[in-house]
Amino acid sequence: MIYTMLMKRNGRGKVRNWRDINLDGVADEGEFTTPEKAGFDSISLAQWACVSDVGDDGTVSHGMIALD
Repeated sequence: MIYTMLMKRNGRGKVRNWRDINLDGVADEGEFTTPEKAGFDSISLAQWACVSDVGDDGTVSHGMIALD
């Protein structure tokens, strides 16, 4: 999963993508890229929610839905 965030310093912001390559939950050197380098053509500013469901057979499904 790639997380896109606005990083601010001294009142100025930069959009960066974070991909937790080693899955340790810590932003390590080399895990941040620009949207262009990550291959993004555009970024949606829509609000999203994570959803999960456990089926009768125990299958777990995860997804994202856009909130209007």
